[in-house]
Amino acid sequence: MLNPRQKEILSALSHQRISGQALARCARISVRTLLRDIDYINYRLGAAGKIISGAEGYQLLVEEGRDIERLLGNAEDALFLALIFNACLPLGALADKLRLSKSAVIDLISAVRKKSRTQPLIGSRPKHGHSLLLDDRQKVLLLANLIIRNPACCGEHCAHAFSARIVSARSLLTTLDYPFGTPLFLAALGLAVEYLPATHLSVVKILQPLRHKLSGITPEAIRTVLTRVATPLPGLIDEELVGQLTDHIKRSVACPTILPVAPLHDFRKIKTTYPQAFDLSLSFVRELNQSLKIEFYDDDWAGLYFACALERTQSAVLNLVVYSEYLSMATLNKEIIEREISGVNVIIATHPEQLLASLLHQPVALVLNNHRQYPAMENATAVWSVSELVGHRELEQLRVRLAGLMLYQHSAVCFPESLSFTYANAPQDNWQKVISGICQHLVLCDALTVAEAELIVAREAQGENLIINHLAVPHCSGQRDQPFIGIFVHLENPLLIESQRVQNVLVVCVNARGRQELKMFSHLADALNGCESAQLLGLTTHASFMQCLNKPFSA
Repeated sequence: MLNPRQKEILSALSHQRISGQALARCARISVRTLLRDIDYINYRLGAAGKIISGAEGYQLLVEEGRDIERLLGNAEDALFLALIFNACLPLGALADKLRLSKSAVIDLISAVRKKSRTQPLIGSRPKHGHSLLLDDRQKVLLLANLIIRNPACCGEHCAHAFSARIVSARSLLTTLDYPFGTPLFLAALGLAVEYLPATHLSVVKILQPLRHKLSGITPEAIRTVLTRVATPLPGLIDEELVGQLTDHIKRSVACPTILPVAPLHDFRKIKTTYPQAFDLSLSFVRELNQSLKIEFYDDDWAGLYFACALERTQSAVLNLVVYSEYLSMATLNKEIIEREISGVNVIIATHPEQLLASLLHQPVALVLNNHRQYPAMENATAVWSVSELVGHRELEQLRVRLAGLMLYQHSAVCFPESLSFTYANAPQDNWQKVISGICQHLVLCDALTVAEAELIVAREAQGENLIINHLAVPHCSGQRDQPFIGIFVHLENPLLIESQRVQNVLVVCVNARGRQELKMFSHLADALNGCESAQLLGLTTHASFMQCLNKPFSA
């Protein structure tokens, strides 16, 4: 059985090649420990796959037709099956059924609890044992989830019966008038009901309350919930967002998923880019549970929809100037850049007077110079020399430069040194006490309003805190005049937040009506993830923090 850290390594490699240093940093271990983990993972994978190393880093190779997630999920599936068919099991009996040591079972239960953070699935009672915190209907649904994930979880006869039922389930969906269901779910549900006769439930009995809930999920109802949670972000709610959420919720209600799934490495990266979207997801899912009585065991899914809506509503056009002595070449570069990079408007200038007029008449983010002579001028706009024709390499470099321009050009205003301080936290203080103390200090010195401080403290209490490479980033969206402010705070004593060691904090407030300001989190993530973890953990002053922040864009 793999431990949670080894599963995290495997999950990261399932999407991309990663260098040894980056992979060790991701798993928060040394390179030597990483090598031992990789050896053990390869042993557990057997013929199903192998992690290999090469010039571009480590890569996961999977044999055709082999499901790595299913292979690694066997221990977790066996745990759920044991608790589904037994009301309560002492630790020793559970270890015997799973053929694991008691310590391995404890680690497994801990990993499951960590994944099912929205609603705990497994409970423990001293002198009694472990049991599922689910009613009979939820147990049947959980067994159906397990059958879908691994049709042979209850034996080979289960796999054969599942395949046969999928064919008949297609016509049964029409007979039952259940349009948002799927043949897979209906086939698995039928088998789960048969395997749990003591529940006295039938497919029709289980679908009846689900069908009733589906009738209440309308665009109007979802819009009402959205207006309660998305007020800090004006213009976010549009027809596309409402339609996407409504369809997703209907599909999820029609085919409930209770089985917890570990978040992917790439998904956590999206969270650092769009923290506002995933803050909204937490509030939205909680409001759905309360107002519409809809059970969701994952509070991240809506974040992707909110992130897309933020891109639609908060995107601002950046003006670039291409300065070239050849109009034809400049025109071709304009077409290439505007086609390949969204949200960019390219202005052409072929002589100094045109260039100066372009810089005076509108805000310009960057001048791309492929003129042999660039005129001397006092304008502070950044200039980047490019080859005559912009190619793939230049486009990638341009994307990075545009992403960091606001962060670099306005860093002194966005991250004021005068507000930075060291917070004297005690070694035993938890994160909630620390962030409350920090916010109280910032309110007293007029750096935060009372409302902003309350928003930040309440958000941090919800969990799923934003940590970027060991730097805690508590944040809120508001209506302050300044579009973006980040306050660097050094902690006298390190503490653990979301299993990461943290000794520095960046308190961030963003104007919800801002455009490029809302993308500052993405720029922050790019800059901070480019630093070594040890370097960020070793920061003690505002100056050292700014050096880290500006390094990627000051070259």
